[in-house]
Amino acid sequence: MGFAVALYKNYEQNPYHNFFHALNVAQVCCLLMALPDVAARFQPLDYFVLSVAALGHDLGHPGANNLFVNRNDCLPSRLYQNRSVLENYHAALLFQILRYEL
Repeated sequence: MGFAVALYKNYEQNPYHNFFHALNVAQVCCLLMALPDVAARFQPLDYFVLSVAALGHDLGHPGANNLFVNRNDCLPSRLYQNRSVLENYHAALLFQILRYEL
């Protein structure tokens, strides 16, 4: 399927935490890392890792916060015992995509 397509398909179509938000975050990260004072501190691999993390940081976001997800006993709250459930869920989805698409 391809990495970019897999990312797109795993973002929900909610008003804010969607694929276009991920693109915006990745763009800002790249702009910040291009600043001379910042760029001197990083290696090429660092740029790649930050870009991947930025693109996947909200994968599968339901459009609600952790409190809502926990109170409504949604899948992420059961998987991660009500601890940083969305953050853990986003990371797990990203790792799954990386495992199968790269």
